[in-house]
Amino acid sequence: MRFPWQQEYRDPITGDTLTLGERGAWLVTGFVRRWVVFFAIQLVAVLWLSLGDDSARAWYNYVWSDWAIVIENVTMLALFNQTRRDAVVTRKILAMEERQREIAERQREHLAAVQEHVETMREHADTIERLERLLCERLGVEDP
Repeated sequence: MRFPWQQEYRDPITGDTLTLGERGAWLVTGFVRRWVVFFAIQLVAVLWLSLGDDSARAWYNYVWSDWAIVIENVTMLALFNQTRRDAVVTRKILAMEERQREIAERQREHLAAVQEHVETMREHADTIERLERLLCERLGVEDP
């Protein structure tokens, strides 16, 4: 049997692994950000404030201020953890870019060395050709 905190949760859009706290944060955020919940809160507020009692208004202010703080903290927790995961991915991408730059630089150096070697081989081929003609002249043989 696995306890809820031992289960692995996945974000349905990104596929990222979520902790139990993040999963709860996304569930609460998803629930609270619906139009039905918004209208239900408005209805409760109107009914509560229509009581006309001063203590009801004081409790109304306290409860909804506290509720707003809780909602924002839950949302911040989920977004902060997502931002940390994004930072890890960004660092990996930057490391890959740096490695690609290093590989490209090494390839440019290698290409320059190959071009230099090809030029040297051409010079050697020209020298061999001149020597072959000179040897053919001295031996009185036609150019092959």
